[in-house]
Amino acid sequence: MTRKPALQRLLSITTFLLVLSMSLYTARSINPIPQQIITVDPSGNGNYTSIQDAITHASPTDIIQIQPGTYHEFAITIDKKIDLIGTDTNTCIINCNENQGFIIQSSFVTISHLQITNTKESAISIQPGCNGCNISYCDISSINNGNGIDILSSYNTISHCNIEGVTQTGQALKIQGNYNTIDDCTLQHFSNGILLIDQATNNNIMNCNIFDNENAIDIRMNSNNNVITNCNLYSNLQGIKIWQNSNNNTVYLNNMFKNDNNAIDEATNQWDNGSQGNYWDIYQGIDANQDSIGDAPYIISDQSADRFPYMTMLLADVVIAPTDIKQTTSTADPTPTFTWSSVIYSKGITGYAIRIDADQEIIIKTSTWTSPTNLTNGVHIFVIRAIGTDGPSSVSRSLKFTIDTNFNDLDHDGWSDEEEIRYGSDPDNPENYPLDTDGDHLPDNVDTDDDNDGYSDELELSYGTNLKDKNSYPEDTDSDKVPDENSPDGKYQGDIDRDDDGLLDTIEIRLGSDSANNTDVKKIYLGGNPAFLVDVSQDGIYDILYDPASETIHAVEYADGIYRIDANGDGSWDYLYHTTDNSVTSYQESYITLPLILLLTGIILTLLAIGIFSYIKTRSRYPKKLRGQPKKLLSSISPIDSGTQEMITETRTLLCNIQHNVNIYIEKLNQIEKQIPAISSELECQQFPEKEIVTQEFKDGDELPRPEQPMPSSKSRYEDVNAEIDKLFETLHQKNT
Repeated sequence: MTRKPALQRLLSITTFLLVLSMSLYTARSINPIPQQIITVDPSGNGNYTSIQDAITHASPTDIIQIQPGTYHEFAITIDKKIDLIGTDTNTCIINCNENQGFIIQSSFVTISHLQITNTKESAISIQPGCNGCNISYCDISSINNGNGIDILSSYNTISHCNIEGVTQTGQALKIQGNYNTIDDCTLQHFSNGILLIDQATNNNIMNCNIFDNENAIDIRMNSNNNVITNCNLYSNLQGIKIWQNSNNNTVYLNNMFKNDNNAIDEATNQWDNGSQGNYWDIYQGIDANQDSIGDAPYIISDQSADRFPYMTMLLADVVIAPTDIKQTTSTADPTPTFTWSSVIYSKGITGYAIRIDADQEIIIKTSTWTSPTNLTNGVHIFVIRAIGTDGPSSVSRSLKFTIDTNFNDLDHDGWSDEEEIRYGSDPDNPENYPLDTDGDHLPDNVDTDDDNDGYSDELELSYGTNLKDKNSYPEDTDSDKVPDENSPDGKYQGDIDRDDDGLLDTIEIRLGSDSANNTDVKKIYLGGNPAFLVDVSQDGIYDILYDPASETIHAVEYADGIYRIDANGDGSWDYLYHTTDNSVTSYQESYITLPLILLLTGIILTLLAIGIFSYIKTRSRYPKKLRGQPKKLLSSISPIDSGTQEMITETRTLLCNIQHNVNIYIEKLNQIEKQIPAISSELECQQFPEKEIVTQEFKDGDELPRPEQPMPSSKSRYEDVNAEIDKLFETLHQKNT
């Protein structure tokens, strides 16, 4: 075979490999995954009648549309990236029957336009690691001890939601994550409107109305760098309380009014943004230069002050909904009376639109109203909205109430005559009724949790906390109602997993992680078995994998948001954990990375360069005249079969390349003769009788042996050789023909 076909094959193979390697990282156009629309209708006119069934059978990215109706479902688990959208907030009602509502176990879930009622524990719980969820345009009502929305992860958005409690217990929003946004929400009648706890950092709270709570916003336990702006915080016992080592939070451009205590700061925080502060209804300073900002700071604590307090309220160009809605008459009165706080609007209020149940709205101008007709026994809803003088109105607010004409309450103190007789108070004296600290209609003498803080009176007695104060309870890092430490009297055992991250405190101490920090441990599943990524260096990167089944530690490696995991300790990677979506994949299924592709491409290009260089170097050794000589000889031979011609061409090329050893020519020509048996013996006798043939293999660069006799000049030598070859080919031609 000649050198040229070989080089062509080398070039072809190299080009193929190069194109193949380039295709590994060349972007390919693929069709987007289609979003299926699944309908849920309790009347049977949709794909499903159950929300949970629809979620179970949905694929990621599907949209589930909730048709009007009342759904009696609870603990609805969402474990895939789907959109759950109601047709209308007022008509798409999910009654959780005093249970938990939604449990979100996936990132990037959307829930909107739903009314979630009668919830306990939490209406919506976004679980740890489930980031990027969006909850909007939802009305949530929670009963005793229930939270509105629990946010245990990061980068979520809660917007345009109305969250209302029945009694001042629980939290409207409980945040234990980072970089969450709370925008344009109304939060009322809870222990805390918003609770930021346990290292909740860099969250943004804006454009919210928070009222009628014990604390509008409570920030505690190392929750730093949060921002609160453009909010109305009013009619609360306390406006903003920042304590328990929570620092560098920023509060500005908010209205603080009608609170028993506007602000408490036990750490170091900023109450302005450097040029703009907040409005405080009890600020007594003056504004001598008429720039709308007080000349003296508003003092919050020894270390904190608003340096730029506003003299007048910062009024938004929206109508704020009525607040502090109350039924002031007895449950037994079929013509109930309601009151509410007057609404403040920059352009003034023309009145209020009110209705009960589905009755037609009526417009009144006062902030109190009594039903002109008798209502039937049962549960009713009082609905009210404010109307501005220039036309716009606020969102509607509602109050659920009960009419029971069989409820005898002669003194109208809210306790029935039967209850007062049972608990030993006077049914005819409105000033005499059972002591009920937490307002749950269980007198303290029979209530096992007088302050309704979730810690029993017996437990609080063991720990020495105030059982009448819901803000006084044993230290409980993960808020699971199990105190961190053993009780002083030894009656109660402390929490064995204080940060509730899944690893026992004893294991975390042994590994070197922080047993009070739930962000340094991540529970994952490898092949269906639980395992834990652990950050022992406390730098935000997991360092090891802990296998609870074998109680062993294995290696991990982090790069570009992906952890490579050696699950069995054999020194090779077995799994990949992706931090972007908290998924786990087999390492063998991983794609070829760009660095590996570049390395492969480099190797192929190097081989190509070596091949080309070698070919050029070989051709440069032979005179141009000799390289062209075989073509001259071939032109005089015709016709010869293709196999014989290829051998002759090979022979001529070799003859031109070898300069000092004619014996090599003879050997090569003998090889040709062996290919042609019909003339082999005759050629050997005629052309080369009794010639001893010396053969030796040579490689490029070897020095050829010198002949024993002086060689003729190059020109005469090649002429003699050509003459001999011409004779040989003439004989070959005659035999062939």
